[in-house]
Amino acid sequence: MPAILDVFPEQIECDTLVFRAIRNGWIVDNQITSAAFILRRFPDGTLETGLSIGNNYQNGIGTLTKIKIVVSLHVGRIRTLDLDVFPDDETHAEVRELPPPEEIILAERAATALLVQCRIASPVN
Repeated sequence: MPAILDVFPEQIECDTLVFRAIRNGWIVDNQITSAAFILRRFPDGTLETGLSIGNNYQNGIGTLTKIKIVVSLHVGRIRTLDLDVFPDDETHAEVRELPPPEEIILAERAATALLVQCRIASPVN
């Protein structure tokens, strides 16, 4: 059974679930699009270092607004895509090794693979 961690260790085990907030703009016709898993460029031109994820449902949302749903991803399955998950603090991590959005075919391929793997998560009370 996948683990949900209170805090991320230095190395996240393969059986861990991580959570990503899905913004309203990433949903079209009630379907999550691959845009939810493509790195974004900031207004200053810099690129995200990785996809932001949390260690649980609430931390997947963080302080973001306009969130429609949260999805879970299994760390071991992320790694089968030659991607990895790196913690940057106790409750937040990033999926890294994604191609930049300018590499359209590779970025879309990776994003679609993550989209296929994700599952809609429910809050745990």
